[in-house]
Amino acid sequence: MATAVQDPNRTLKISDFYKPWEKQELFHCLPAKHRLQVGGFGSAKSRALLMEGIACLTDCPGANGIILRKTIPDLKRTVIDKFEVDVPKAFYEKGSQEKGTFNKSDHIVYFPPVWCDDYDPESGQIIYEDAEKKKPKRVLRQSKLYFGACERIEDVGKYLSTEFLFVGFEELGEFPYLIYDAMEGRNRCTIPGARPCMASATNPMGVGWGWIKKLWIEKKPVHGMDPEKYNPDDYQYVHSTVDDNPILIRDKKYVESLEKSPLREKIRWGNIETVSGQYFDNWEENARVLPASKFIFERWQPVWVGWDYGFGHFAVITFWTKAILKPRFESEKPRIVNVTLYEIVLHENTPKQQTEALIASIPRVKNEDDGTEGYAWDIDSIHLSWERFNRTVENRTVADEIGDLLSAAGLPRPTRSNNDRVAGWTEMYEMIDSDEWFLIEGACQTVAEAMPLLVRGDGITVSAEDVVKPKGVSLTDDCGDSLRYAVAGFLLEANEKPRNQLLREKLAGIKDPMQRHIAAFREWNKEQAENRKPQGPGKIIPSWQRRIRP
Repeated sequence: MATAVQDPNRTLKISDFYKPWEKQELFHCLPAKHRLQVGGFGSAKSRALLMEGIACLTDCPGANGIILRKTIPDLKRTVIDKFEVDVPKAFYEKGSQEKGTFNKSDHIVYFPPVWCDDYDPESGQIIYEDAEKKKPKRVLRQSKLYFGACERIEDVGKYLSTEFLFVGFEELGEFPYLIYDAMEGRNRCTIPGARPCMASATNPMGVGWGWIKKLWIEKKPVHGMDPEKYNPDDYQYVHSTVDDNPILIRDKKYVESLEKSPLREKIRWGNIETVSGQYFDNWEENARVLPASKFIFERWQPVWVGWDYGFGHFAVITFWTKAILKPRFESEKPRIVNVTLYEIVLHENTPKQQTEALIASIPRVKNEDDGTEGYAWDIDSIHLSWERFNRTVENRTVADEIGDLLSAAGLPRPTRSNNDRVAGWTEMYEMIDSDEWFLIEGACQTVAEAMPLLVRGDGITVSAEDVVKPKGVSLTDDCGDSLRYAVAGFLLEANEKPRNQLLREKLAGIKDPMQRHIAAFREWNKEQAENRKPQGPGKIIPSWQRRIRP
């Protein structure tokens, strides 16, 4: 790295005001490019993240860094507040943007410039003032730390024109993988010797916890990532709780408030394995529900239907298709995604009334040649719950009655949806995680409101991989089933179950506990071998990491 000569007026070093605690020091010294602090409330994750960014930038003059959170108010309440309290002004405040200051309106820290050896950005070679190459050319270089917000996926486009040596995420669990992946594309630096890195802090919850757990805890590539390019050694984490904060652990009332909370497993103990509560904890309505103008619909794409039939309870019918999602920020490419087009919600309607409502909901189009009217949507299939195919005393089923009406209207008869509940819910979860499923704004409000209300099983009375089916009439449950029938029936063939689900089924069929354990161990070894890649040269710990140790 270019040799830095400190301004004689700048006497403070980061080690003068920051002495990392044990878990913080472990975090700073992780050699991986992608580092994570995960744990309960009050474990000083935000402070370590901030100091990581500051140390990285002051060690490499001329570099840019950024720390992101969902909203600016949240950022001000956490990282920015800690910056103003924990970092002495003498460390950065020199009176102007050129000399060093914190611009509170733009949320940018301009660190005091430092004299450095100049270099050629293309070759990385130092530039000399003399032919004998004895006197390097000196220039002033200034590092900047940005505090930014990314409330919507489109907001990430604001940061994709700048290179960042350091990219930090405060409460990473608030973000979908798409934003993290986009920022990784800007995590680069042309300064000789610079080592771009990404660091994050999070509680084990939020819309992004599913993909975070997969990358850092389970050591698996997320859905959509090229498994050949995933190296598990690039992702390392440190776990901490309030017990690792020597100041807050003395506050007995605060600790008691964490321990009595219904979320105590997450916020007190930072439990990375608990799964009770909201099933689709990765659901974020403003990211999933978009206007129709955000898509390009092609007439040839099929439309399929998920139908949760009901008379005493609600009947919910959802229409689905595939469409092209328009780019939401500069570097995103158009791609095919699944779209829920429309919903029908009925109560105490007969099979005939429900079928007529379905038929009436399909848009019509006129043939320009003969003036006849036809369906604007090419209905490929209609997926109904399997029990509607059970025969009654009249040797006729609800599916038969519905099928006759649909056939007379020129539509396909209903088919049995895949009845594997866990496989359907799991596929829906992964579709959200991988940004492959959206709903049309204004056309699917009821099912959109139902998604965050579906409850995960407790692992005792109901499988932790299943959704709890409530007693009595539940519109939320009926909405979920309609969506699941559409996904499981059209998108999930019997031989396309998620790998985790296939493994669970295989192990469940082994009676002997020892043989079950051996089979699980073999599968784990097999997966590790698939993910294993040849290791490169040993990781180098930057000098600034050594300097901040007590």
